Amino acid sequence: MRFLTLLLFLFFNNSFSQEYVNDLIFNNSLKLSPPKSENIQKKSSTLSLPFFDDFSYNYNYPNPNLWINNDAFINSTLCFNPINNGVATLDGLDSLGNPRDILNSNSHGVSDYLTSKPIDLSAYNEAYFSFFFQPQGLGNAPEQIDLLKLQFKDENGVWSNSIWDTSGFSLTEFIKKVIVIDNSVFLHDEFQFRFSNEATLSGNFDHWHLDNILLTDDYNQVSDFEDISFVDDKIKFCKNYFSIPWIHFKGNQSFYLNQDLNISLRNNYLTTQSVDYRYDVYKNTSQVFHYPLSGPTRNDNIFSYEINGIYSYSNNANNAVAIYDSIFVDDFNETATFNIIHSIATDDSNFLKNNDTLKYEQKFLDYYSLDDGTAEASYGLNTSGAKFAMLFDNLQPDSLRSVLIHFEQNLNDVSNSPFQIVVWENNNGIPGNAIDTCSILFYPEYTNVKNGFYEYLLDKPIYINSSVFIGLQQINNDILNIGLDRNNINNDKMFYNIGQNWELSSCFGCEGSWMIRPVFGNLNYTNLSDSNLELINIYPNPTNSELNIYLNDLFSLEFYDISGKMLFYQNNLYKSFKLNTSNFNSGVYFIKIYSNKLVKTKKILIN
Repeated sequence: MRFLTLLLFLFFNNSFSQEYVNDLIFNNSLKLSPPKSENIQKKSSTLSLPFFDDFSYNYNYPNPNLWINNDAFINSTLCFNPINNGVATLDGLDSLGNPRDILNSNSHGVSDYLTSKPIDLSAYNEAYFSFFFQPQGLGNAPEQIDLLKLQFKDENGVWSNSIWDTSGFSLTEFIKKVIVIDNSVFLHDEFQFRFSNEATLSGNFDHWHLDNILLTDDYNQVSDFEDISFVDDKIKFCKNYFSIPWIHFKGNQSFYLNQDLNISLRNNYLTTQSVDYRYDVYKNTSQVFHYPLSGPTRNDNIFSYEINGIYSYSNNANNAVAIYDSIFVDDFNETATFNIIHSIATDDSNFLKNNDTLKYEQKFLDYYSLDDGTAEASYGLNTSGAKFAMLFDNLQPDSLRSVLIHFEQNLNDVSNSPFQIVVWENNNGIPGNAIDTCSILFYPEYTNVKNGFYEYLLDKPIYINSSVFIGLQQINNDILNIGLDRNNINNDKMFYNIGQNWELSSCFGCEGSWMIRPVFGNLNYTNLSDSNLELINIYPNPTNSELNIYLNDLFSLEFYDISGKMLFYQNNLYKSFKLNTSNFNSGVYFIKIYSNKLVKTKKILIN
């Protein structure tokens, strides 16, 4: 079935377009290890009612105080019109985001489990179980052969046959299901339930999204489910961009800032509700801003989702939630991170209060970002010499020193498929003449460093003083699979060229943002200045066996060849480090040092 769908997809793309959007094979968002329960408020090994999880937390694995396995992917990016901020997604991947059977494209079977810890139901004659589910979302649609199933564990410790199940179907709004538990075999002190799915096991396929899982003895809780919640944690402080270099942003805050924050709430009551709202901004641990400027909160009437859909402060409030550039003062640093906490005060039940708080980080580092950092698909062209270019406008004059790119690893290995990085003029919203083409041939790299982005160092800095297009020109006809962020649509800035003319990226499924981030700032490719020699000492240079690095501050490092390929990185912090260079070929290399006082790159010669 999936093979036939792929054939039809390829046929229509070959007939009408050279653009390709592919489903993901891996999940690069997952961390290497799940959260530890000691980092979360502890609960006993056997739980009591009500049991509730809306997955409104900012780590990617199920809460270990409620669940006993780590297969489900907790996220806020893959679902459509969420009930609140966060869902549990079941797919064809294991707990580390790898396909369960990548060698067999037709492999199909049970993949993920979401299993509760034991729950004491021995005191009840009846209990009520409810949940919301959605197929596909912004991911891959489960097919008729795919299955989502719910099971209960009886008093003898035996899992039941299916209590409820459904075959795959295409995207819908979230669907609510309520089940009455009145069979005495399940009303015991070690009751458990679990969801599982049957999926294609060769990739990140057949998505089911679960939310608001509730087990209670109060029927009113499952029948009414009155709740107001945040639904989106991808909030833009800046016009167009999720991130802007701090050295560009500070001093230009009023130019770059959005005039208001587009906070989104979902009111699951049937009537309009009065809500008190506030947000606070922290830099390090110090509070630097409180909204509103006058009083502890602002009050707004939030319309019912059933009548008006998602409530947006920007679209609905008489005075949208403002941002003030006074928050962002020049601290003379090259980067800055702010922690923002949004909160609402509601009349919701206590177990629904988790989704009344929304926390996220606003980072200002050294790059511009149109994407939110998470890929839901991948994009590519299948023509030798094809180019794709993305517009970055309102740039401050500075030197483009490198480009961060997120590539998705697909079934076809294209890690040996070369490309060049190109900068084009902005010709009235269309790529114009090439300003510069990096002479180095680069190759797709797949990495967990920098959240899946690989940094490609240019052969020389390119001075930029206006809006430009930045992108790639591929050498052969391999599809390179650049990450595609489907939650943020910037197709009016995305062009491709497979011959003589530039065309807007507009194929079915192409909606989103390519995950390309230009990095700015001075990059020193020569010997360090005398003033910096007091801080850093790297010798011998040239070398043939070992490089000694000393700094009077804690530092981490990265080591690149002349093509910009990272050969070695060390994230641990040191004041001295010995790098073995005996396994590297003779030639020119670059070592990049990061500390609180400097970010420096030095050219290294290996004999």
